[in-house]
Amino acid sequence: MAFRAALDHPGVVTHLGVIDVIPTVDMWESLSGTFGVFAFHLYLLAQPTDLAERMIRADPDAFFGHFLDAWAPEPATIPDQVRAAYLAAARRPEAVRAICEDYRASAFVDGEHDRADRDAGRRTTAPTLAIWQDPGGVALPFDPEAVWRRWAPDPRTLVLPGGHFLPEARPRQVAAAIGELLGQRAEKWSQPAAPS
Repeated sequence: MAFRAALDHPGVVTHLGVIDVIPTVDMWESLSGTFGVFAFHLYLLAQPTDLAERMIRADPDAFFGHFLDAWAPEPATIPDQVRAAYLAAARRPEAVRAICEDYRASAFVDGEHDRADRDAGRRTTAPTLAIWQDPGGVALPFDPEAVWRRWAPDPRTLVLPGGHFLPEARPRQVAAAIGELLGQRAEKWSQPAAPS
């Protein structure tokens, strides 16, 4: 995750942009009640056995197609040829395994690292852009802006309509926000050094 790279390698990561995510520990801690209905995949994919892989391999198009449909409220967001490419890639057993391993790491080791860093008061020093989807009438179980303010100094935030696939749904707005972040970074750090 880009956030972990920014936190762990501040001398290398000069700016941070995240789209529709919050740090792992905050995400897992926020899940409760009926919100879990919409986040069921997090629990399934994080199972420590191969249960998720076996279930998904039975019908990967139905599993991954569900998210392409549910998380892209505008049908044109994921064109047919792009959808076909996503599903073809997701049918590969090694892809299913890698996806599940990523979620397992999120539930266990990544969350532990985030918790330890949060408890120690560590924050990223990189200028940060946090973009997330407009939830419409659904109340999120967390406040994304408040979460990012705990982890980053003065993060820029942007809420866009279009579901989870914001780069596909709102490419111009996402690109413009990233450009502004990079421009801010370049402008901030390109100031000449004061004479000594």
